[in-house]
Amino acid sequence: MDKLKVLGFAVVFAALNTAFPVIAQEAYKNTCDPAHYTVCIDLSEKYENGYAPFPQDPDRAETLRESVLSYARANCGNGKGKTCSVLSKHFYKLSFSEKTPPEEYLAQLVTIRMLAKTGCAAGDPEACFFLSANTSRDYRNLRLQALMIETRGRDDQSDQLHDLRTTLDAETDMWYAQTKTHAQSIFDALHPNCSPAAPEICGAMADAARYLEHTEPTRLALYDQACFGGAPQFCEGLGNQLFSILNEVDADTKAQTAARLETACADGLAEACAALLPAIPLFPIENFSAAATPFQTRACTSGHTKSCGALGRRVFKAYLKSENTADLQNARNYLESGCAGDDVSACHMLEHLSKG
Repeated sequence: MDKLKVLGFAVVFAALNTAFPVIAQEAYKNTCDPAHYTVCIDLSEKYENGYAPFPQDPDRAETLRESVLSYARANCGNGKGKTCSVLSKHFYKLSFSEKTPPEEYLAQLVTIRMLAKTGCAAGDPEACFFLSANTSRDYRNLRLQALMIETRGRDDQSDQLHDLRTTLDAETDMWYAQTKTHAQSIFDALHPNCSPAAPEICGAMADAARYLEHTEPTRLALYDQACFGGAPQFCEGLGNQLFSILNEVDADTKAQTAARLETACADGLAEACAALLPAIPLFPIENFSAAATPFQTRACTSGHTKSCGALGRRVFKAYLKSENTADLQNARNYLESGCAGDDVSACHMLEHLSKG
């Protein structure tokens, strides 16, 4: 892989959390920040289906969806492999339906995989992984099903199916190998610049290492260095890594790191409070809200607007069951705090609560 291309992609990879400007709140209605494309897609689905308190508004849903997809279309193939992943993941999410005929779904998967291949060729390990994991099983099964129908009654059907299985398995292995190759290239390109003076580079290295095998202790150390070293946007990655059930890090290190996060949270580091949220699934599901609320409340009051929005959405769900006006007012208060920051989803929800 070309060294300049690797370095260029590494810079983009390192800057993903900061490169895009926050959308001005007065313009939130018909725009989406491309860096937060999952929020845009989630909002479009809420408008499409009219999930409370959102009205059913297909036109607005399409406008929001198109906002992020137009950005991705403009950049996929122009050396910005990440945007190809945006497109392929979005279309994959929308393509499957139990009512979709298999031949139509296969045609959609072919298009989706072409987008992902463009991203993979541009050096994005996420796009390569998408090809080896997300779409691989459905694509494989549909190709085999189509060939089975095509060769029905033929003497060579068994051989044909065997050959196709072998080819598809080899392709999956190839995409996974490219995932690791690109991730390793990014990791190696960033490594010389990871230092206490550049903690965000260390965090980006940890992100790249997610696609490398047996790197859990390394990832934890890099996320730790970034989170506590001045790049708190990587604290969430630290929390996810720390509380992963697949984590290979020893128990003492996990306990010490969790204690440091709790201390930082108590001292007002909002991102540290939010980083503790991945630990919540360890609680019984019926206690999820009670367990999550203290961390989210601390994060919100410390300035983590994403947590404010999440609290607002959770309290509104409680209001739908209780019909308690105090819950509704609390939901508004949290959503206002979220919207005042960079939580566009909170702005949309607050708009419709204000009309109620």
